[in-house]
Amino acid sequence: MPEFPEWLAATLASDATEGQGVLPNTILPLQADACIVGPARVVLMSQDDNLSVRAAIDAPPAPGSVLVAAGGSISNTATIGG
Repeated sequence: MPEFPEWLAATLASDATEGQGVLPNTILPLQADACIVGPARVVLMSQDDNLSVRAAIDAPPAPGSVLVAAGGSISNTATIGG
């Protein structure tokens, strides 16, 4: 198996291939009745700008909280990954 550089994140690969080979949004939970419960920490992001998401990830979350990233438009780059 080839070794990949540490800086090569999934989002960079997705951006470089213009989304080809990325899982479609039809991927569903393994269990149909699965759910996530907890206080929501909502961050709004602009098109092609994930700084708010990165800031939310870097800040200490409340125990049991759920991060919800809301994008108001189509983005040409992946939201976050690594």
